Amino acid sequence: RMYIGEVLDIYKKSSGRHGSVETATSCTGLSHISLRVYLPLTVDEGERSDSDDGNEAMLPAPNFSCRYGAGNLYTHAPARQLLYHLGPSALTGPPGNASLKAESASRW
Repeated sequence: RMYIGEVLDIYKKSSGRHGSVETATSCTGLSHISLRVYLPLTVDEGERSDSDDGNEAMLPAPNFSCRYGAGNLYTHAPARQLLYHLGPSALTGPPGNASLKAESASRW
């Protein structure tokens, strides 16, 4: 399962306990991350052609939402599951219909 998540807090295990840390320059040593989850509003958008001729169609990345019904989506995930960090402010727009900024969308 893959999703985009906004990092709310990061945790590191020290002396047998997990504690919140202000910043981290890498995932090494981190135990968990708390995230606001953004799921794609559509499944078919954002797919790329697997053409090898260099002429693949670049479709726009889908819009995302952190809401399901009346609630917000959150998770507490192991830090080892972090795949890629898009950087701060990767999304723009309202939380219910956010889109990736151009630089982040180029990595989608």
